[in-house]
Amino acid sequence: MRWPAPSWYEVHGYDTIGYEDRIVFPIDIRSAERGKPLEIRAALQWVACSQICIPIAEEVSLVVPVGPAAASDDAGLVDSFLRRVPADGLSVGSAVMR
Repeated sequence: MRWPAPSWYEVHGYDTIGYEDRIVFPIDIRSAERGKPLEIRAALQWVACSQICIPIAEEVSLVVPVGPAAASDDAGLVDSFLRRVPADGLSVGSAVMR
């Protein structure tokens, strides 16, 4: 998982960092079992803030079928956030896989 650099901004007189509007965390995943679909599931938790902050938790899933790789309709969006990942850091080294 790669972590795009956040932006600095002010909220109610306090300096903070975060993301405005949307964020994409690019990930590289390879299947341990060639020739089988890859099922990805994640439990996500984050806080959305404007005038107040609201904690959000959601479970998401994606099945990647077997076959040749092809760019999705969101490839440009992912690439734009990938370019915001600093070359020297902000990477998450591992994730819990179940």
